[in-house]
Amino acid sequence: SYVQRWTIRARITNKSALRTFSRGSGGGKVFHVHLLDAHGGEIRASFFNEAVDLFYDKLQLGKCYTMSRGSVRIANKQYNSCDHRYELIFDKCPQIEAADDD
Repeated sequence: SYVQRWTIRARITNKSALRTFSRGSGGGKVFHVHLLDAHGGEIRASFFNEAVDLFYDKLQLGKCYTMSRGSVRIANKQYNSCDHRYELIFDKCPQIEAADDD
């Protein structure tokens, strides 16, 4: 069964530039980070719109964070270079806090 309440603790190993996009009903903004956990697993997280405003300037390359209140979806390999089957999406109301380095 799918668990909706999850938290990941990981280090940011890559951070993309902020970009804007447009589609039929309007536009938006997005950036991506690659997250490396303590077990060596790497997953991509995408931040859209409100989450961009809240976290683009705060998330720093090489720092550790705990992240929750996002959604999980199957990775689109056309846009995702991470080797993970899934990717994380943060849009409205994500909870992200700095964590101690290990």
